[in-house]
Amino acid sequence: MNFLNISKKLSYGFLFLLPFFFIPNSIVSPVMNQKALILVFIILAFASFAVAAFKNKENSINLKLSGKIILGFLLSVAISLFVSGYVFQGYWGYSMQSDSLFCFILFSSLFFLFSNIFDTKDRENAYKSFSIGAFTLALIYLFQIFLGSKLQLQTVLPANAESSIIFSSALIFSIYYIFKNFEFKKSKKVKLVIASFSSIVFVVALYLMGIKFGWILAAIGAFFIFWKGMQKREFDFNYPEPFISFLLVLFFLINFLLPLNDFPILKPFAYSEPVMTYGQSFDVIKKSFDSPQKLIFGSGPASFPYNYSLHKGEAFGASEEVPTHPNGGFFLILNDFGLLGSLLFLSLFIVFVWKAISYMMKEPEGDRDKDELLFISSVLIFFLAIFFYRFSFIITSLLFVFLGLYFSGERKILLEGAKNNVYKVFLGVFSLVLILNLYFFVQYQAEYNYQTFSMLSSKDSKYKEIFSEEQSLEKAIELLENSSKLFSNADYSVYLSKAYLSKAVYYYDIYSNAGDDTKGEDAKKTAFNYVSKAENYAKEATSLNARNFFVWENLGMVYEDIEKIDSSKAGEAIRAYEKAAALAPFNYEIYALHGRKLEKDGNKTEALKFYKKSLALNPDFIELETVINSLEKNN
Repeated sequence: MNFLNISKKLSYGFLFLLPFFFIPNSIVSPVMNQKALILVFIILAFASFAVAAFKNKENSINLKLSGKIILGFLLSVAISLFVSGYVFQGYWGYSMQSDSLFCFILFSSLFFLFSNIFDTKDRENAYKSFSIGAFTLALIYLFQIFLGSKLQLQTVLPANAESSIIFSSALIFSIYYIFKNFEFKKSKKVKLVIASFSSIVFVVALYLMGIKFGWILAAIGAFFIFWKGMQKREFDFNYPEPFISFLLVLFFLINFLLPLNDFPILKPFAYSEPVMTYGQSFDVIKKSFDSPQKLIFGSGPASFPYNYSLHKGEAFGASEEVPTHPNGGFFLILNDFGLLGSLLFLSLFIVFVWKAISYMMKEPEGDRDKDELLFISSVLIFFLAIFFYRFSFIITSLLFVFLGLYFSGERKILLEGAKNNVYKVFLGVFSLVLILNLYFFVQYQAEYNYQTFSMLSSKDSKYKEIFSEEQSLEKAIELLENSSKLFSNADYSVYLSKAYLSKAVYYYDIYSNAGDDTKGEDAKKTAFNYVSKAENYAKEATSLNARNFFVWENLGMVYEDIEKIDSSKAGEAIRAYEKAAALAPFNYEIYALHGRKLEKDGNKTEALKFYKKSLALNPDFIELETVINSLEKNN
């Protein structure tokens, strides 16, 4: 049994399926499903590859310049993770992605597997598998656009920059495949028709998405195909391959430059994602470099929302939304991993630009050069996607996949005899690490319970027709408790504190109405028991994510309600609001809450100061302006 071939076939299936996991097809987010798919693939492919490696008498590993830079970048990421002290928080800051170390292992594994499993002969088939999957996804997108509403089908594919990046990279392969089979022989006509049809589908999908970024990526990829055609025809422009490919480059560039989103026929489908400007992103990151350690190694994963809240200033207005990422993945690398990580990443990009220029300047030779520019262009497309688009899990995964495929064709250093034992030890340790990462599926179950709770508590929840209000609360607590037991997460703790506080208020109302009889005393004890649980979970959230102002704001609001039941907690809400304000000094809502608490305590003079500070940060807060006028009039 050829275990290496099994790894290759698993890789083909994985690359075909990966684009489909971009679809929000379950209660859990697409990113969690993407991680699950990648982890399952890595475990299966790595197992079969490890068996093949242990059976072979010799194995190989790539240690050329580019490979060393990749290893250096991954090492710098690992250092930043551990130095920051926030290893288990996500690159993006989303609570459901609080697994940076896990993501780091996945990216490293993808690079290792695809650089070792494939060789020059097979890597084109890997790209083909990915393109077929993306083509099927594009067909689904077009189907939902043109027939979805008529058939009353639920929209399954969001039109955003991620999907346009996937489609543009697959489009490049389709065009490459057309020119590869350009000789109009009978045996190649079917391949030409299929590749041409898929190219048309991708182009139509890009038109309907209305995202310019996809067109410029397609233009860059098409330019490499044009140059390959020029080399093949010895720079004679009269041949059809260079001429047609040059027209395609112009076509994609024109679409990039035209204001397509303003065309009446395309305007209804156009999509744009709200993002910060590059200047705003850099300003926040620059202010966060307040120590040599942060300058060199960065603030660590999930720190951009914290840095934004602390350093955003008044330039962002009164928006309550805290972005989880800056404008561009490179800025996130700079923020999270500092100058060391960002310079290594930039060096890797420069090396690939240099490789592209070098291969364009030399004559093609050997099997490797047949698809060399294709893989250089695909790697550059994903690099550019990370530079100019937000840091996306699926796009970053594809970058490491294509980096691996590119390196799969390079000459490798053989590890023979005793040295091969070192290689086997490495495989054994890596296998153990992957097995430990099966813990991810525990987190997956926790997130599934949490998202079910979110559906239960939404205004349009179908459960509201099934359960009474008390039953819904009990069900919500059950789901959140299960999530919290499986995986520690600040969001789970925040909503558990709110749920238990609701229960406490419910039983305290029973006590208030029943008086001091036995029933009333039992209700009072139950109320205080739930108050204690609410406080503990609110405090737990602050320990799980101490840099997040929201958990401190929640703690303050919880203490406000607890004070109504337990007067011994007086003053705790104010201290929590002060901590929240220290983490987010330009958040108007915190000052409004702080002022409201002071007003309740009878300190109207101090309350006015906080109200005015809140209004200065958000002049459109009309309700607060009315409160201020009323207080000033009465004082």
